[in-house]
Amino acid sequence: MPVMEVNESGWGPSSGVAPEKFHNIPYAPFGKGDRLGRVADWVNSARPGRYNQYNDRNATNATFGFHYDDDQFHVVDTKPQQRPQHFGPRRHLPHTYRRETRQFDSKNQLNSEGQKAIRREQHQAQRRNNKRFGTQDNRWERPQQRTRDSSVDIGAGWRVVEQINFPVLLKLRCKVPEPETIKECGSLRQYDKQYERLTAKTCKPLERLPQDVAQRVATNVTTSEDPVIQKYAADGAATIFATDQVVAVLMASPRSVYSWDIVATKMPDGKIFLDKRTNSVVDYLTVNETANEPPSDEREGINNVAALSQEATLINLNFSQMLLQKKGEEVKFAEPNPFHEAGTGPQVAVGYRYRKFNLDGTEIIVRTELDTFMESSNNGKKTYVKLCALNEFDPRLSGSVDWRRKLDTQNGAVLAAELKNNSNKLAMWTAKATMAGADHMRMGFVSRVHPKDCYTHSILQVQNNSTSGFSRQINLDMDNCWGIVKGFCDLVGRQEPGKYVMVKDPNKPLVRIYSVPDNAFDPVEEDVVDEEEDVDYDEDFQ
Repeated sequence: MPVMEVNESGWGPSSGVAPEKFHNIPYAPFGKGDRLGRVADWVNSARPGRYNQYNDRNATNATFGFHYDDDQFHVVDTKPQQRPQHFGPRRHLPHTYRRETRQFDSKNQLNSEGQKAIRREQHQAQRRNNKRFGTQDNRWERPQQRTRDSSVDIGAGWRVVEQINFPVLLKLRCKVPEPETIKECGSLRQYDKQYERLTAKTCKPLERLPQDVAQRVATNVTTSEDPVIQKYAADGAATIFATDQVVAVLMASPRSVYSWDIVATKMPDGKIFLDKRTNSVVDYLTVNETANEPPSDEREGINNVAALSQEATLINLNFSQMLLQKKGEEVKFAEPNPFHEAGTGPQVAVGYRYRKFNLDGTEIIVRTELDTFMESSNNGKKTYVKLCALNEFDPRLSGSVDWRRKLDTQNGAVLAAELKNNSNKLAMWTAKATMAGADHMRMGFVSRVHPKDCYTHSILQVQNNSTSGFSRQINLDMDNCWGIVKGFCDLVGRQEPGKYVMVKDPNKPLVRIYSVPDNAFDPVEEDVVDEEEDVDYDEDFQ
């Protein structure tokens, strides 16, 4: 091993080790004005990248190859900035009113206008916090997402055969030519135009139909029980059979939030019947389904989901018969009402049109409904009209504008709010009017006389809309609607003959198709109590 020389008096080799020619000579030439980086770097000499910046071989002097300018160094002031202190009530004011534009009195205190402004700003800040973090009682707790129940109880033996998401439904397209009207039944009464002159100040009470008449008007026979459709199915006139109510639910399904279900039956010969269950949610209208804050399904009283749905359905039932002329002209179709029972009174003014649509080679027969007709003022031609009514229950709970104050002056804003809060319901109405061949839609705005009375209503206004124009206004593409119907029918057509149920998931934007037993929806036989057995009934329950 070589001998290690240790210089105890300084740094570097001792004078006796280095050759004499290197005495008093620096390691590298440099100017006296040059700044030195590092004399030696034994730690980072073998590391690549920026750690080897002092050993650059391309430099003339590897040891002193690091150079920098004085401009690269700046002095940073780390001292915190001193803030002016405010004493008295000024420090507690909102930031909006910490300006010189505030009004003070002679004693240098805020006057009444300034105090009102402060309270108004505090109220708005409180509302923003409540909307962000929850209610006022517990505003720092974020609101929980609602968990809704399914429209039908999923049986233990049900099996999922298909599942489709809403984004996939929006991509479906099917170009449908002009349909063929194969049969017209029932009768129609003329539309009364005097209701179009109503305003919020000159409103008119909504008349309620007698119970027997309302029962006949509300009759909505399902597809498989329709005698006309049964005859066409036996003759093989089409492959798919449905009603406009069922088809409209499928067409507007991407806009739906609540759960719904449609029963599809595939026969051994390949025919498909789209039905609804008895007392299904399909028969009832929804209220503020697509609103930011929909009605609560847990609240008891007249403003929960179920009560508002029944109220809206009855309002449309009464509205469709009230806007008809009492002694006007009547149009009777070739066939009578197929659902009218003899001895139950006069027939109600409802028209049915059975129309055949061609879905890319697959024919479907749909039973559509019409409410009234009107004569054109130019040529006297009769055009069909679809009647529908939007209802207001309580503007303080719904979060919308007050119709009685805003409908006459800002009817466009009111309609825009309804398009947002009831997108699914309006799309269904427009789809039904388009399938039935109705050229016009008369839309009524019905409000409660008192927010706590759900039985007394007033018609505030009736708006006239063309079906095609309103369809464009709500961005309803009928090619996409028919594509959705064809897509569901194709999914059912791939399965084996049997009964299937299309169920909208109550909490997710998707539809599942279940394979169910044939007796899944048969009525359950209840045990009959013997007449001789003494049974005590509660008077309150009776």
